[in-house]
Amino acid sequence: MGDKEKMLIVAALIGLSHSFATGSAQAQALAVRSKGLITVAADAKYQGVKLYTEVLPLRRAIADAISMDGLILSPEQQRDWEDYKQATQQAYDDYWKSISTLRTLAF
Repeated sequence: MGDKEKMLIVAALIGLSHSFATGSAQAQALAVRSKGLITVAADAKYQGVKLYTEVLPLRRAIADAISMDGLILSPEQQRDWEDYKQATQQAYDDYWKSISTLRTLAF
């Protein structure tokens, strides 16, 4: 993970924290989570897998809120959600590649 990827994740978290703060109670709770992750993502000690384990649960929580709980996003929230998904895509791909590798090694 490079500095550019970290900066994109931090920027996306800032966007989420702002746009979700003005939404429903569920969106506001997600905004609080994203705001808390900003300092974590910016911290130099969080790199690679350690950072991924911090930022991917929020991605899952937002996806679940949309698909399972019916969270409706405003256009601004949708844009910020798409930005976050794009910023964390490498982390997501690396996570699933690791899971796949572990499954292959286990069997």
